Amino acid sequence: MSGGAPRRYLLVSPYFPPMSRIGGKRALHLCRNLPAFGWEPVVLAAPPRDGHVDPELEEMLPPGLVVSRGYAGPLRSLAHRWLRPERLPFQETRSVGRAPRMRDRTILGQDMGFVTPLDQYVFDLPGAVREGVALIRRRGLEAIQVSADPWSGFLAGLEMRRRTGVPLILDLRDPWSLQEAKMALRPAPTRAAVRWIEHAAFRRAARIVLNSEEAYRAYREAYRGRIPEERFTWVRNAFDLGLFRRTDAAPPATFTVLYFGRFQRFVRPHALLTAFANFVARAGVDPSEARLAFAGGLRTQDAAPIRELGLEDRVDRVGFVPYRDGLGALRSSHVLALVVPPSVQLQIPGKLFDYLAARRPILALSANREVDAILAETGSGLSAPYGDEGAAAARLGELYARFRRGESLDLDPAAVETYSAQAQARAMAAVLDEATA
Repeated sequence: MSGGAPRRYLLVSPYFPPMSRIGGKRALHLCRNLPAFGWEPVVLAAPPRDGHVDPELEEMLPPGLVVSRGYAGPLRSLAHRWLRPERLPFQETRSVGRAPRMRDRTILGQDMGFVTPLDQYVFDLPGAVREGVALIRRRGLEAIQVSADPWSGFLAGLEMRRRTGVPLILDLRDPWSLQEAKMALRPAPTRAAVRWIEHAAFRRAARIVLNSEEAYRAYREAYRGRIPEERFTWVRNAFDLGLFRRTDAAPPATFTVLYFGRFQRFVRPHALLTAFANFVARAGVDPSEARLAFAGGLRTQDAAPIRELGLEDRVDRVGFVPYRDGLGALRSSHVLALVVPPSVQLQIPGKLFDYLAARRPILALSANREVDAILAETGSGLSAPYGDEGAAAARLGELYARFRRGESLDLDPAAVETYSAQAQARAMAAVLDEATA
């Protein structure tokens, strides 16, 4: 840990508290934990908007943190009217615990959310660059870290680097050009533009940070011979127990499996619903003995498979849960369900880390080797191959048998410490040290 005054750098994150978008969580963790490891962020964020606001999250920012809401521009009202982010599926339209308001728009059958390679924040670039450069010069900042998406932040970071000469760190919270499911929805010219912008940004970056080891390996291989391998690294997401209210929550008498969050385009509920239906049929349990709960609600289209599988009297809908109450909701269950389809092989769902914080057993229906490895390493749960609902039902049966025997399902806190926000901050501080050496 640092013994002197922290060094300072610019953290560019359009999503930031009180915005409750899931994309702002990584920046929030870093702001709370990096100073202990020698670095203090100065944040450049967008003004809160779009109804995704949670004032309690802003209260969790450390005292004295410098936050500029200058990631804005004169065309903001036009962008907000015509490119509202809840209509752009490639944006992180999920908010923490809150139901998204996503409405797809199409022209000639093409999803408008994937026509452009960038996002609504592209309209804010002149103002963002102007404010970022001023912050760097006025406060003597030593580096720039861009948290993306929004991917237009890459362009802002490149121009700030050009004008100031300070090193640029690109922090990809998800893959961009290597996210095959999303790339398949983009027209060929847009795919080409994504690859060109990404490569141009990588060429000028001091470090490129991925948030999973699988993404790190895939990107290093994809850019072999074009970008030096040592420029790539990875820093996973994390949980921060300090963001949650203290809770003594305990699960109910009825065996309860909880899925936290909303399903969306690339993650569907059918595999989990089918696995649960197979489990109750095998175990012969009635609705008073085993329940499947969804915190964050279900979409209208999710009602059909519930009805078809005969689960209407076994499913509970919890609704909106404020983020700071999330740990209590997670601990008010016996098993936490995770669904990781093949389209998410290079990503780790953010909810996994909060699941680890809750220390309840996790059941993963997974096509993701890294998720499976984390569960095995920490002893935090069981994994079944995605699409093998019979195997998932058998895993649920194992957990139910432990519940019936009265065994404690709580996990050892020390086993998951590797995935805490403190460990994440330590890793990011090392990246900053290397980039500025």
